[in-house]
Amino acid sequence: MKLLIVLGAVLLALNQLVVAKTHNVICYYDTSSITRIGAANFTSKDLEISLQLCTHVVYGYAAIRRSTYEIVPGDKRQLPLFQQVNVLKKRYPNVKFLLSMGGNADKRNPHKYMELLENNRDQKRGFINSVLGFLRNYQFDGLDLAYQLPEEKPILDESLLKRVFSAAKEKVSSNLDKNKVPTKVVSVAERRMQFTQLIGDLKQAMRGSNLLLSLTVLPNVNSSLYFNVPVIMGNLDFVTLATFDYSTPQRTPKQADYLAPLQALPPNKLRNPQANVDAQIRYWLGQGASSAQLNMGIAGHGRTWQFKKLLKSDKMPIRSSLDGPAAADANVRKTGMMAWPDVCTKVKQMTKYEDKISGNYAYNAPQVKGSTGLLITYENVASIAEKATYVKSHKLGGMALFDLSLDDVHGVCNGEKFPLLKTIRNKLI
Repeated sequence: MKLLIVLGAVLLALNQLVVAKTHNVICYYDTSSITRIGAANFTSKDLEISLQLCTHVVYGYAAIRRSTYEIVPGDKRQLPLFQQVNVLKKRYPNVKFLLSMGGNADKRNPHKYMELLENNRDQKRGFINSVLGFLRNYQFDGLDLAYQLPEEKPILDESLLKRVFSAAKEKVSSNLDKNKVPTKVVSVAERRMQFTQLIGDLKQAMRGSNLLLSLTVLPNVNSSLYFNVPVIMGNLDFVTLATFDYSTPQRTPKQADYLAPLQALPPNKLRNPQANVDAQIRYWLGQGASSAQLNMGIAGHGRTWQFKKLLKSDKMPIRSSLDGPAAADANVRKTGMMAWPDVCTKVKQMTKYEDKISGNYAYNAPQVKGSTGLLITYENVASIAEKATYVKSHKLGGMALFDLSLDDVHGVCNGEKFPLLKTIRNKLI
């Protein structure tokens, strides 16, 4: 009897191992979190706790040196973290460790990413050789291209007079800007060919070293302008779509909408009908991507707006009284952004609307004259669980959390550590 129980337990464990391999749980790790103070500081110990739940960990973010187009650390303080990769690989042999480049974190000379696509073969070869050397030096299992491409412009609520004035102002400003880098006019077909070639050359160089190559499509990038999907998929191990941040206070300071709606929202003149998770997934599948190679990105942060007057309407999209990004908090220290533990704690005392399909938002009106109100859009456990159901029903590769350091690392809100990551893991596996 005891033998049967033991055999049953072994078979169950083996079955769980097989199931675990059917979906990716990709953990993006913003290494700049090491510079945060207090509860927001993400330590090596915190990382190790999360690694028990991840199939891949993606270290962000490396940068490009403009003068040589070589890959380099985004910050020298990343180096000790990169140096730990080999040790962690031995402790967690089932986890793949990738280095991510770009991620909208490389702010210096951002046009260099487009320049790299336009460079000659020798310059591209120099970039590729630097990638291989970097991965080899720090023992990464592969490269993730979180390539910094131009974002689509948001739909703004402006009167005709405002639009005319804005256009005139922009024209005058561009004429006065003598430091503006001239933009080479490149057709969509040529741009797609350039990106296809870069990916193909990278993969060819990596094959001998058995390295992984993945692509992260950053928020609000129009995939149709840059990616020849059926061709590049043959040279990529997987693609992660950052399906969130469709509305942010940086993009639309005076109007707000849901952070990451799963399905298309009711039609509205302020809404892009493609600005939802399902539309992005369906585009890639429709272009010939294998569902097993696609991963859905999940935001671990909330987006925050401030306002000093009462909202005329609290129904999305909100377009009255908003006054841009809310002030940075003491933890993450980024305007218009809040980590999940702070979101979870704050919304308990706020007026909130939560829907697992459309998304969630909460607000506090200004209490007295001169005070500031706060609006937050965010994911929660229920909306993430619904997205996991979508991933399974569409047979996608998995899900990716952006990023580990923004989850409730210390169990501040409800006593549970990494609740967002655990929801992804438990629902997929």
